[in-house]
Amino acid sequence: MYQIKPLAAEHYAAWHNLWQQYLTFYNTRLDDEVTQTVWQRITHQPAMIDGCGLFDGDKLIGFMHYHTQINTWKIGKVYYLEDLFLLPEYRGKGLWRQLIEHLYLLAEKNGYSRVYWFTDKENQHAQKLYNQLAKQTDQLVYKYEL
Repeated sequence: MYQIKPLAAEHYAAWHNLWQQYLTFYNTRLDDEVTQTVWQRITHQPAMIDGCGLFDGDKLIGFMHYHTQINTWKIGKVYYLEDLFLLPEYRGKGLWRQLIEHLYLLAEKNGYSRVYWFTDKENQHAQKLYNQLAKQTDQLVYKYEL
């Protein structure tokens, strides 16, 4: 039985392992300071980033990081889904959907008006599911790194 629970300090080692796999998937390396800061933002209260884990018994098999945003086009708050990862051997079992729908339920419970996220344009596999769960927009993302 799979269970979604908030990430807590005792999950650090398992989360760190998954986090590194997530970064590898995106061909990204981050300084350890960034990783430590992300973890602190998730686990210290009040949390700056909400994080939940997907567990198979006691084993952390996936995570989802999200946070609250206010919006200029809606009165209500929205959730931004920032990171989503699942161990490869657990994919294809409907667990991605379970995580995203969990966030939809949280948004509804908290009176939020939207859940949104970005994905890599090359991640066709994930987009098959995302197209079932949400509307793809025509927005382009621009960023300027300082």
